[in-house]
Amino acid sequence: MWNIQSPHSHPFTSENMSDFNSNYCRDPGHIYTPWCYTTDPLFGWEFCPVRQCDTCQQVESIPVGLTVNYNVSYGLLGALYSCKSLNTDESTDHCPSSICQLDGTWSDFSMSCGVDDCHSYGSYRGKVSCSALGTTCKRWDTVNTWDLPSDPADHVTNYCRDPKGKGRPYCYRGTNDWEWEYCHVTKC
Repeated sequence: MWNIQSPHSHPFTSENMSDFNSNYCRDPGHIYTPWCYTTDPLFGWEFCPVRQCDTCQQVESIPVGLTVNYNVSYGLLGALYSCKSLNTDESTDHCPSSICQLDGTWSDFSMSCGVDDCHSYGSYRGKVSCSALGTTCKRWDTVNTWDLPSDPADHVTNYCRDPKGKGRPYCYRGTNDWEWEYCHVTKC
């Protein structure tokens, strides 16, 4: 309930929320997608599975050898592509995410199904270069952060990595150095 300040206190009041006495998912801070506080003292809030109204239909012709799953993040509907199996080829620079655009079409995506195109407990050597929302990743050496990948050769790339040990590859995006997002990389 928005009117309860426990286990998580917050700045929202009945003056800035019309349904303050509810537990509905809302976006009172205008961060682009509905969310709610949780009752779990260790986990403050989470996004709600509410997607932006759009006109995209499910992907009709999925390329041979691929699967597609749908995801909602920040109010955007995304199609996340995965390989049914990996081959012995080297990974190539790719972005396996497609986003529903305002005109009702899906953005372009690219795939690589090489042996390195999956992660195991955060260890990842493939070449996904975009976030799960399809945003191009920043080069690691352009981000003012202490968590650079351990391999210096990765510092001049924008490939998703997991230097903090979060358990999944991620990358930095946007104009602020603190803006990061997980990447769509399947588990091995």
